[in-house]
Amino acid sequence: MKEYTITMSFSVEATKSGLDKINRFAEDLSQKILDDDSLMYEDDIEVVEISVDEVIDHNEYDFDDDESDYGFDDDDENY
Repeated sequence: MKEYTITMSFSVEATKSGLDKINRFAEDLSQKILDDDSLMYEDDIEVVEISVDEVIDHNEYDFDDDESDYGFDDDDENY
């Protein structure tokens, strides 16, 4: 069997989630993709491994402000 690597990038937006929750989301999304049998393409191509290489935070923060001003709630499990 032949093996290939496909490198992709995803951008996500979140209203109040912090980096910890975004990392959990990336790991959960990876597992959902691996578990989804419908992603096999034409009975020939299937995803066999996924790795999250890095999550990049593109936000600029003013560390003089209190985090509660931004509504961050990393303990919230609903995403």
